[in-house]
Amino acid sequence: MPAGFAAKIVSDNLKTSDKPYRSEMTLSSEVKTAARKHGSILICLFLVIVAVIVYGQMLGHDFVYFDDNRYVVNNAQVKAGLTADNIKWAFSTLHLEFWHPLTWLSLMLDTQLFGVNPGGYLFTNLLLHILNSLLLFIFFKRATGSVWQSGMVAALFVLHPMHVESVAWIAQRKDVLSSFFWMLTMLGYLYYVGRPGLKSYLAVLLPLICGLMSKSMLITLPFVLVLMDYWPLGRLQYEGSAKTFLFALLSHLREKVPLIAVSVAASVLTYLAQQSGGGIKSAAAVSLADRISNALISYVAYLAKMLWPFQLACFYPLPDSFSLWRVGGALLLLVLITGGAVRSARRYPFVIAGWLWYLGTLIPVIGLVKIGAFSMADRYSYVPLIGVFIIFIWGVPALLVNITYRKALMTGLAMLALALCLLTARNQARIWQDGLSLFTHAQKVTSDNWFAHIALGRDMLRRKKFDTATEQFYETLRLKPNYIPTYIVLGFTYARQNKLAEAIAYISEAERMNPNLVEVQQSLGILYEQTGDLDNANRHFKKALEIEPENATVHKYLGNLLAAEGDLDAAIDHFAESLRIQPGDARVHYNLGLTLAKQDKNETAVAHYLAALKLDPANAEAHYNLANTMVKQNKLDDAAEHYQKALDLKPDYIQALLNLAFVYASNKEYDRSISLLVQSTKLQPDNPILYYNVAGLYAIQNKKAQSIQWLETAFQKGYKNCHFAGNDKDLKSIRTTADFRELMDRYCP
Repeated sequence: MPAGFAAKIVSDNLKTSDKPYRSEMTLSSEVKTAARKHGSILICLFLVIVAVIVYGQMLGHDFVYFDDNRYVVNNAQVKAGLTADNIKWAFSTLHLEFWHPLTWLSLMLDTQLFGVNPGGYLFTNLLLHILNSLLLFIFFKRATGSVWQSGMVAALFVLHPMHVESVAWIAQRKDVLSSFFWMLTMLGYLYYVGRPGLKSYLAVLLPLICGLMSKSMLITLPFVLVLMDYWPLGRLQYEGSAKTFLFALLSHLREKVPLIAVSVAASVLTYLAQQSGGGIKSAAAVSLADRISNALISYVAYLAKMLWPFQLACFYPLPDSFSLWRVGGALLLLVLITGGAVRSARRYPFVIAGWLWYLGTLIPVIGLVKIGAFSMADRYSYVPLIGVFIIFIWGVPALLVNITYRKALMTGLAMLALALCLLTARNQARIWQDGLSLFTHAQKVTSDNWFAHIALGRDMLRRKKFDTATEQFYETLRLKPNYIPTYIVLGFTYARQNKLAEAIAYISEAERMNPNLVEVQQSLGILYEQTGDLDNANRHFKKALEIEPENATVHKYLGNLLAAEGDLDAAIDHFAESLRIQPGDARVHYNLGLTLAKQDKNETAVAHYLAALKLDPANAEAHYNLANTMVKQNKLDDAAEHYQKALDLKPDYIQALLNLAFVYASNKEYDRSISLLVQSTKLQPDNPILYYNVAGLYAIQNKKAQSIQWLETAFQKGYKNCHFAGNDKDLKSIRTTADFRELMDRYCP
């Protein structure tokens, strides 16, 4: 079956019709080539422009505290950017129950380029989405020879409202990045088909591996390539007997054994990662019957939302039960569509190819193996809907082959569909501007959405709107009474209001429900530490580590507690363990530096302060304490540099100001020291010590009048240490003066 088979079908049908041929059929090959070339350029420009129209607004959006916090805002590695340790972490971690190192690296690169700025991460998402649409267009154009139909598939891909979630949500970087490698793999496959060989096969294998290192959903891609062999490439033909076709199919599968092998390896790794984090739910938690029922209904629901993309939400709750008529109706519809696709496979091969693309690519996320608290998710449709787009875009011309004004009708339908998609997608993207907008919308368009309530409550808590947050959490408990995270976040809501007894009561209830959750034990440890009950805090942190010994956060908290108790050696051990597990945590490096400095292990302390500042250069306290340690090492010039950096970050940092003045005085840079001390008097105008120190520095320089003036002000401000003043070597130059004796007589009788 040659490439562009669908176009040939339409052409053959036209020849048997009484209607006139389409005008393009009479064009010369040169005109067709020119039209195709310029049409391709126009389509590419169109894809870029409409993408910017829909998604350009994202550059002003905020972080959404719905995994954005776990991927970026509270992720020490991503916030620190690309470092050797963070690159190692990206390839070794199963954080968030995924192994997707390239996703982590892409986010770190954004940090490196744009800082921790939501617009920067969203800009990259938009760029990848545009590239995906362009590559999709190029693939189908080359594979089918149909410029405008390929352009329409790409346009639906770039504009469909169900794809907004993958683009407008920073945490879904894995969607747009893995899809970029998906498109490159398909283009590489076209290259391989044209020039078979090891080199061209690597053009398929390498982007597939990169895609799997971005998101494991690409495990179905080798089988999609088999579908592409059938249509549009025509390498696998449904001719002759079923046995002949089966042997041909097996031959094409053998060709893809290396691709299948890496996909299987990625599947195993993903399963293990999900299992290690509790992502794989047992049959007792969600029965097989319920998972199958939800999968059937979701397959139909995705199709319905593709056709009517309204009332989209960031979370669709998993129902408590499934009605028999809905499950049966979904199964019947899927069977009928599948049967129709099979029956039309010879005449309309794009139907079976598109339908199996849709069914197959959804398998990893349809919930048969892993299922969370949601029934479906818009982001899961990012690649699968391409299959349905194929059916519509190549199917509509075939259905309208004998219709009068066919071309005008198809053009009108296409323009209407794209206009509706653009307007709806733009509105949907606006909803993702922040958590308040997103979760409020989810509550409006769904019913009994417990997740939308707890998410909105967390957003309100972040905004310090405690009453509103509490209302949302209570509503979550009404809808889902045994959801432990609600008790935890309610506890911290009360803790933020300094209502520690109520906070402990709620989290203790969570402990009663499940004492073997790290989050529960860690939370109780934090709260007991805030009450001053360090023994109970210690007990809960240690219990958390019994449950999960490799939890870097708990090691950090326990290290802080032990340091406060004075058990510095044990604190250092836990800080070191935290850094072994999660090496890019600037706060742990800083706390370890503080603890080591208390033991006068200055060289090691300096190394950890520097590591903390490399990860978080804006930490004024780290600069200050590093400078203090350098003073102890008599590295005064280096100390002065870091005191100054602390002041640049925090101009009213009085202790850094005073210590820097001390360093300048030690270096006999008296004028610079005096300037800083005078500046400090503006921050603490009633502190007599500051005025006394200025007097001493003027006296050292034999500037007697200025010294007497500042000393008098010090006495006026309440300086009382007359014995010290009478014997201070710094005041030697003024001690014999009448003005000094007069001051001492007046203020120190």
